[in-house]
Amino acid sequence: MQDKLEKLPSQVDTVLSRSTFSDGSTINSSWKKIEVAKQATNIPGLTGHQYAPFNVELNEVTFQKSKDFIIADGFKTVQLNKVTSKDEIGIYINAGNQRSYFSKETNLSENVKKQGYEYLIANLEERITRGSFSVLNERYDFNQYNWDVNNTPFTRKLAHSERASRAANRELNRAFAEWVGDATSQRSHIDGTKITIRDSQLNSKDGFMHLLAKDVDIQNSHLTVNYARPLYDDFMPKASKIGINAKNIRLDHSHLFVSGEDKLNTSAMPGAAGIFLIGDVVGKNSSIYAKTYQGYSIRTSGKTTLSGESSAKDLRITVIHTGPYPKDSGSVFGANSADYFIEGIGFDVGDIIQRDEKGNVISGTTLSNLEFNIFAPNGARAFKSYDNSSKDYVPNIKVMKSAIFNYFERPRIVSLASNVVTGKSQALSLRDMLRNIDQIQGVKASSLGLQQASNTNLPTALNQIDSIIQNVSLPEERSEVEICDENNQECSTLPSKMNGKVSVGEIL
Repeated sequence: MQDKLEKLPSQVDTVLSRSTFSDGSTINSSWKKIEVAKQATNIPGLTGHQYAPFNVELNEVTFQKSKDFIIADGFKTVQLNKVTSKDEIGIYINAGNQRSYFSKETNLSENVKKQGYEYLIANLEERITRGSFSVLNERYDFNQYNWDVNNTPFTRKLAHSERASRAANRELNRAFAEWVGDATSQRSHIDGTKITIRDSQLNSKDGFMHLLAKDVDIQNSHLTVNYARPLYDDFMPKASKIGINAKNIRLDHSHLFVSGEDKLNTSAMPGAAGIFLIGDVVGKNSSIYAKTYQGYSIRTSGKTTLSGESSAKDLRITVIHTGPYPKDSGSVFGANSADYFIEGIGFDVGDIIQRDEKGNVISGTTLSNLEFNIFAPNGARAFKSYDNSSKDYVPNIKVMKSAIFNYFERPRIVSLASNVVTGKSQALSLRDMLRNIDQIQGVKASSLGLQQASNTNLPTALNQIDSIIQNVSLPEERSEVEICDENNQECSTLPSKMNGKVSVGEIL
């Protein structure tokens, strides 16, 4: 095997053009060299050397009825040109990363700090054949064992759960929730690695899309994940629906879109998010949208910047969290920490604090040249950000003068101190929130006549908002309503027993 490995080219290029993958098509072009080094380390996926680089290019490729598309561990560049996908596909493109670790040359020597490479897919063949959705709404089957006849069903379930948790921690958490990690890991991207997506429509139902490289460039493309399937395994709830981790992330006439139904156990659990972004994001005529019912709608970690290229029109971020208040446990300590909605947050900036080599805190999320709207109408928190003027070790959102940061939330019952941002923010009224939603959706706002009282009922599904207009001041024979456009340029008067339709907008 050693001789064969030495004869392989130093770089392998794969180009696929005008191809369609469906119903379990696989391409497996990977080589792996296993070395037993003198230094001892028990960190899975960590190696002392960089894998031989390779390039992948897909042109006019369509994925149909595909469970997973995986490119991982060692690539230099990946280009997707005019690629389309649909159904429940999971897209995972990860170049690997560098990190520091401590190791001993011998059992008697002292720990020495070293720089290594971390590759997160342990077995590519196992990874691409794992997808199932076969049992109990579990997307991935971790029950592939030759069981001993003496194993009980309970023992098998524990082993199944443990295997899924280990895989989730390695393949998902390390690239996002644990990316900043402790001071010893110091993870960083591998120089020269890049993912480029052009003129593509990547859609997934109940799947996910994870991208990791030093540079991620998305041009004239849509990345969309819609989900409604409840998840009860130990892997999928830890997968952000869209996750991008890069030093530089560029969105050019492109859109990230995540939308989930208002059902329990469908959203990513806290730690993961609807959309998880790490790095410096620059948008040009682009948008990011996330709607979730549980957990975090959008999350960042460490030192992150979200910015439009030249003005607030270049990047619009919209967050809708439809989750309700966490339930009061009746305790003096407030809501039950095990409640499904205790971590319902529209925009979370992560708790892990990142420091430079001198120990200075460099964590925090900075917003500039963008419009950021967060709507949490049913009890969830709009965002989490603390006053860091005297404590630099707490997560904080910094809003620059060139950014617009609007939010709506109900009065908080938990985490009361985490509602402070650095810079200007605007707390919206209910009326302003409804008008903002109309504007974002391109609906012309309407005004109702002053002679009518109104009662607004907000159900949990924000897209089903219903305004109920009640006559409370006029006799039946004189009941009428006047409907005008936003600028009162066109008005219509509707007498009783005549039907009319208005959009959800300004209710006077």
